[in-house]
Amino acid sequence: MPGDTPADGDWREGLKKAAAMVGWGDPKKSNVGRGIAIGVKTPIPASVSNAVAKLCADGSVTVAVGTTEMGQGARTVFAQIAAEVLRIPVEQIKVIMGDTTVAPFDLATAGSRSTVTMGTAVMAACEDLLIQLGAIARELGVIDREEDAEFANATIRGHQGPISYGELLKQYLGTLQGEIVGRGMFQGEKDSSHPLGGLSDFWEVVFTSAEVEVDRATGKVAVRKLVNVSEVGLAINPLQARAQEEGGLIMGLGHTLMEELVYDESGKLLNAGPLDYRIPTAMDIPTIETHLMENRDGPGPFGAKGIGEGPVIAVAPAIADAVYDAVGVVIKDLPLTPERVWSALNASGRGGKNGN
Repeated sequence: MPGDTPADGDWREGLKKAAAMVGWGDPKKSNVGRGIAIGVKTPIPASVSNAVAKLCADGSVTVAVGTTEMGQGARTVFAQIAAEVLRIPVEQIKVIMGDTTVAPFDLATAGSRSTVTMGTAVMAACEDLLIQLGAIARELGVIDREEDAEFANATIRGHQGPISYGELLKQYLGTLQGEIVGRGMFQGEKDSSHPLGGLSDFWEVVFTSAEVEVDRATGKVAVRKLVNVSEVGLAINPLQARAQEEGGLIMGLGHTLMEELVYDESGKLLNAGPLDYRIPTAMDIPTIETHLMENRDGPGPFGAKGIGEGPVIAVAPAIADAVYDAVGVVIKDLPLTPERVWSALNASGRGGKNGN
């Protein structure tokens, strides 16, 4: 809507990359087509995330968040963010993901938002720890001014050389030791005039291309190659990011070619089991390629944007576009089952044996 956060990114470069990865413009056989589409997704607007980071006298760090780890890799990303900010090995960081009765509040683990929103809160909590360490070092006479604090390799540089965080806390807290606690918060921009309550924190933008081959005699669509290019700002964990993108493509493939709920006249679901409601298996997955565009232009830690759900969006239009390129029929209903494609081909007079 007017006044919302602009959908940024290098769209020209994303389209060019997705087209090149699928062989756009290369010669192709009869009944083979290529298609390309752009997907744009917004996260939950005006959301709130809180984080706590505790630095103990042994130099270890515990980060507590209300985000849920569902296999998306948020635990690892939060540990990486904390390690980068605090300049300590990631092995010294423990991430606790708890119920919000005991862990700091997070609105939801949804909307591809965790890295941006909770990641920013984790970063702020760790930066709070550094501020406290600088104040302690000044109070102990290790440095003269807090703004002169230099942190590296889990130490702060002092007049007598580097001193570890743990040793600094032991000097400050005494023999009984203890911990210091940093707090961080992310809050999206609220707007009462916005229908969703606030502005988008970022836009998830993907560029998806596909190459398919259509059997005119049966209507079967065989996806030969599926490509996704994502505007991620920065991939904090590239391996996990690519896995998220690949998972999104496979979900989109099922949505496009197979998955459909069928009801009878009374509203009873007729295909409630895995034998009748098909999802992609390893035998159904084509060649998949992903590319992460990193321009460090996102609002999250180190310029990151949210990722994960975006690749689902543009699979269907890319494949439908490729079907049109292959056999000249436009199909607007999903899934693109052989029956649906066969009917469209025969209704348009383009059915029959392959090559006709």
